[in-house]
Amino acid sequence: MPANCNSSEWQTLFQQVSSSTGVDKCILQALTAKESGCNQVPARTEGGRDCSAVQIAANANCGTTCEDLESNPKKALECAAKYLKQCNSKIRTNNEEQKIRDIYAGYNGGCGALEPSVSCSGDTNSYGSPYLKWDCPIQCNELCPVPERTAVFLNFYNQCKGK
Repeated sequence: MPANCNSSEWQTLFQQVSSSTGVDKCILQALTAKESGCNQVPARTEGGRDCSAVQIAANANCGTTCEDLESNPKKALECAAKYLKQCNSKIRTNNEEQKIRDIYAGYNGGCGALEPSVSCSGDTNSYGSPYLKWDCPIQCNELCPVPERTAVFLNFYNQCKGK
C-alpha cells in the first residue's frame, strides 16, 4: 500500500465517502492506491481525459472538470463510488476474491468487461465460474491488461483488510 494512502487525511476521506455512499472503505482505498498511489494530482491518462486520484473521466462520469476533482479529492472519491455501483448487478458473488476483482474490472474496463465471454463460452475460470470478458484469456483485446490490474487491486484491498 502506498504510504500516502495511510495518511490521516486520506483515511478520513475514505471513511467519510464510505459512510455516505455505502461503498466499502477498503474498495475506495484500494482503488485510489491502484489508480494513483493516493496522489491527489497524478499524471492524466487516456489523453488527459482520466484524472484525479481515482483516474476517472471527469466530464463524462462526474459532470465536472479535472481541475475540480484534483482540488477536491472527496468529490473525486464520491464520483468513483457512484461509478463503481453502476456495474453491481454484473459482479459475480460466489467467491470473495473474484467479487473484488470483478468490482475493479468493471471500474477499469467498464460494465461491458463484466459481460459473459463468447470466446471462453463453456469454460470456467480459476474460481470455477464462467468467464466474463475481462478474465477470458482468449481474444481479450483491450481487456488483456485487466486481469493483472485486478490482481494488484485485490492485493491493496487485502492489505487494507489486514489479510
